[in-house]
Amino acid sequence: MPYRSAQPPKPDREPEAAAELRRRATRTRLGSAAACLVVPLAISVPGYFFLEELQFKVIGGIAWPLVSMLVGVCLPIGLGLRATGSLARWILRRRVDPWLDEVSTRYEVPREDLVKYTTPWRM
Repeated sequence: MPYRSAQPPKPDREPEAAAELRRRATRTRLGSAAACLVVPLAISVPGYFFLEELQFKVIGGIAWPLVSMLVGVCLPIGLGLRATGSLARWILRRRVDPWLDEVSTRYEVPREDLVKYTTPWRM
């Protein structure tokens, strides 16, 4: 009869490690979304007034608020929204390898088992 160890088998910690990677990716995506919205909003307010003044000087005392709104406000916000996904993917691609090393060490899961959870980030 073989000897049985008194210690219970080690629990599978792969779901915990995958959840940790998901939390980090979500935090990164939210941070990039916040940056891509806050910066254009901060630019759009002065941009609107700058375009108003520019129209007054160039056209000669007349300004079209619609043009100022479209170019000064909508354009920066639209570009910021467009850049959100690209920025998040770029950051995730740069951070995925150190994260995999750290999480695999912390949760004692082989790195190869965790790579499948990060495959969409590498595309």
